[in-house]
Amino acid sequence: MEDREIVELLQQRDPAGVRAAQEKYGALLRRLAGRILFDARDAEECVNDALLRIWQVIPPNKPDSLGAFLSVVVRQNALDRRRRQTAEKRGGTEYDLSLDELQDCVGGTDDVSDIALTDALNRYLRTLSVPMRSAFLRRYFSAESVREIAESLGCSEQKIKSMLFRCRKGLRKFLKQEGFDV
Repeated sequence: MEDREIVELLQQRDPAGVRAAQEKYGALLRRLAGRILFDARDAEECVNDALLRIWQVIPPNKPDSLGAFLSVVVRQNALDRRRRQTAEKRGGTEYDLSLDELQDCVGGTDDVSDIALTDALNRYLRTLSVPMRSAFLRRYFSAESVREIAESLGCSEQKIKSMLFRCRKGLRKFLKQEGFDV
């Protein structure tokens, strides 16, 4: 079923819209949450919370890309849950590793919702080539491993590591030019 059809069902308050969204995007969303969290049950709960969220906000909202909307909601739910779980001690998931890699670029900024930083990051991403942007987003948004990214882009892990290094170096320079203290 197409996104517009699912959104239309949600606009009509038809529970079939939630089931269709879960059927179409459930596996993707569970993978995304699972890369951030330790537990499959927690990941499933994040997905269920996102599905509840679309029921609450559609209508009046009508997202252009239901998959992107759900991915952002799931990721934010998973990040919030992860912060609560690791308030005392950090674990060693791909998400933690990717955050460590970005530490030099964004310094101590933990507030992902900071509008100015988000806007600057979006402007920076538009300057990257498609493969570099894809690798960056897959690593730092979706928390995919270097190996997964390399396999999906059909190149070596070393090439991905090099691309990510250049992206981080470029981001650091870009943020400095934008006036951020990094």
